[in-house]
Amino acid sequence: MSITRQLRPHVDDAFAAAAAAAAAGDIEAAWRHLERAHILSQPSAWLHTRAHARMLVLGLRVGDTTEVVGQVIRVTFESAVVQHESGLGVKPCTPDRVHPV
Repeated sequence: MSITRQLRPHVDDAFAAAAAAAAAGDIEAAWRHLERAHILSQPSAWLHTRAHARMLVLGLRVGDTTEVVGQVIRVTFESAVVQHESGLGVKPCTPDRVHPV
């Protein structure tokens, strides 16, 4: 089974939790869930790009220009850029623990 298939249910759960939190108006919780999805998705380029796309959508929703610009760059160049700084200050090749929600 591919890493994407192994990770997808966990990343999708974090996406669903982020969407529910955002719908309830809890933007801080929505960001935490997207951060979790971002960390979980790093081994899979496809899932990782999806995490950045979701962060872009939330940034647009809350009007965070800095977040939007950063995520547009990441989504656009995700497959071409090997090293980048995320909004979390974590390089994609740096192991990180997944924080409980």
